[in-house]
Amino acid sequence: MGEYIPVAPINDQARKHNQNLPGMGGVFNLVNMHVYHYAGNNPVKLIDPDGRELGKAGIERIVAEIDKRLNQIWEQSINPRRFLFFKMDPNTAWEYAGNINKNSKEGYKIGQVRTDRSEVYVNPPTPRGNTVADFHTHPVAANKGGFTGVPFSAEDIYGMWYYGLDLSIVEAGTVRFAVEITDRRKFNNFVRYIVSEYNRIMSNYEHLGPVKSRIEALRELSHNPNSGFTVYQSVDKNKLVFEKL
Repeated sequence: MGEYIPVAPINDQARKHNQNLPGMGGVFNLVNMHVYHYAGNNPVKLIDPDGRELGKAGIERIVAEIDKRLNQIWEQSINPRRFLFFKMDPNTAWEYAGNINKNSKEGYKIGQVRTDRSEVYVNPPTPRGNTVADFHTHPVAANKGGFTGVPFSAEDIYGMWYYGLDLSIVEAGTVRFAVEITDRRKFNNFVRYIVSEYNRIMSNYEHLGPVKSRIEALRELSHNPNSGFTVYQSVDKNKLVFEKL
């Protein structure tokens, strides 16, 4: 609880603590309280209609802080036998999932990580009080093509509704994807049909293959004005720069 509670601003350490409170420092940050300081005095580039921090800039900030750990978990996902002490099929690939947590001192960190030792499914850890997002990997075993770039499934997005999360990230090796819930009311209504709609749209793009057909399904669903969510995809080699799908 301490990281959410302000302290008396009696010294530099206390003032720094207050300035790093969730919400960009809350009432201890003059910009947040000043009538004429909308959007950090830069309303041309910055907007904040509902007080949330995410969007492209927020997603890139989170990913940059957990980048090294995501890459490590991906390596473990596509080749788990390198990290274990018992023999297994060299074609083994396991999905891993974990929480992304935030505190005022350390910023964004990956918390608990787990696997169900399955290539197609993992039950993510239960979100904690400081969990702001979750992530999971999408590996494909070598004997099944070993391709990368597999984006969200409909069930992945449904899981965001189940766990009440506003952001989820998929680590897919050569690319990363992020889904942000931008309108919870619309999303809660839309998610009831997301599996059937996703599969219907995917079937229209079967000729593109298993990866591109998923991407096109996500594109169409997220562009639906009633979906309540936005999909982002990394567009650079280091998987740190994101653009809307």
